[in-house]
Amino acid sequence: MYLESWIKTYLNLTLVVKSQKLYRQHSYTPFQEKLFDLCIKFQKEGMGYRKISQHLTQLGFKSIRGKELKHNHVYSIIKKGLIRENRMMKLKSHNDYKYVIKDMSLLFKDIEN
Repeated sequence: MYLESWIKTYLNLTLVVKSQKLYRQHSYTPFQEKLFDLCIKFQKEGMGYRKISQHLTQLGFKSIRGKELKHNHVYSIIKKGLIRENRMMKLKSHNDYKYVIKDMSLLFKDIEN
């Protein structure tokens, strides 16, 4: 009463997934990240852009291009860093979208001993 042949079963399908997090986002270098974190920290302590730039210069920090940090650099670092953080928070993952299964089929193949 046993089968004399074996059957392999294959499930073929196409799964369509939508997500904004599937492709790599440009990331900051560790130096840029540290500069941004320090600027935000000093701003929360009540320092203005000029004070922050003077303090960072005293600590030995320079701009990305190796020049003296000025108040306009600090403003730009904070502004663009916050824009980037907000953009990253708004990205939708695959959980926010529905997925679709297309072209599903079963395939049976006999296996001979």
